[in-house]
Amino acid sequence: PVTSKQKIGILKTIFNSAINKELLDKNPTDYFKLPYKRPHKPRVGFTTDDLNAIFHSAIYTQGYLPLGGGRIACYWLPLLALFTGARLEELAQLRVSDIKIAKGLGHYLVISDLGNPSAHLKNEHSRRNIPLHPVLIACGFLRHVAERESGYLFRDLKLNPRGKRSGYFSNWFSGYLRKKVGITDTRKVFHSFRHTFKDICRKVGIEEDVHDALTGHTSAGASRQYGNDQFPFEPLFKAMEKFDIPGLDL
Repeated sequence: PVTSKQKIGILKTIFNSAINKELLDKNPTDYFKLPYKRPHKPRVGFTTDDLNAIFHSAIYTQGYLPLGGGRIACYWLPLLALFTGARLEELAQLRVSDIKIAKGLGHYLVISDLGNPSAHLKNEHSRRNIPLHPVLIACGFLRHVAERESGYLFRDLKLNPRGKRSGYFSNWFSGYLRKKVGITDTRKVFHSFRHTFKDICRKVGIEEDVHDALTGHTSAGASRQYGNDQFPFEPLFKAMEKFDIPGLDL
């Protein structure tokens, strides 16, 4: 509703100009009826109990790595999503070369479509750098990277007909979440990790411009209209040091 109102406002201004120039007698947007009721929120974050259920499931306790889940991808993608706030497709298309080191600070992920014509990003603000959280390093993510000399980090993910590396995985994960983990709330899906990341950032006091830079969001300020891949490294790494989920048992 909010976006619709903004778009109609633009059209109303254009048509009013036409009326002022005597090109029209009436403004057609005057007859539009817009819904003003706030829509039901389609996605919500995971609770700590939800997260513990996910990370105590067969993937993490029994070595269950099904082909439908992309083998090792089903182990790493939920962890990466929780501790980076990145979108599923951004993580699914990561390559070995996307893991880099900032001198004196540590390792980080490069989320970008530059130099990779098959990569899919939501918009230009999605290009960004995300420091690796210490938990990901402790879980062995850098060992996983080191085992791949080049190419994609998650090679068992197959492209769907739309060219998305995460398409089949997304469907598989939804079924796993409902049938194996027992989380039946349909508002909770893989994207809920991203909501959880934003919620935790706010709880631990990470400044909005910093967690927006981490997640690839942008605000209306003119200074924020540039690519987040140019955001200074230091506050990003400091933010990751503050990011903590009390009660999470890995």
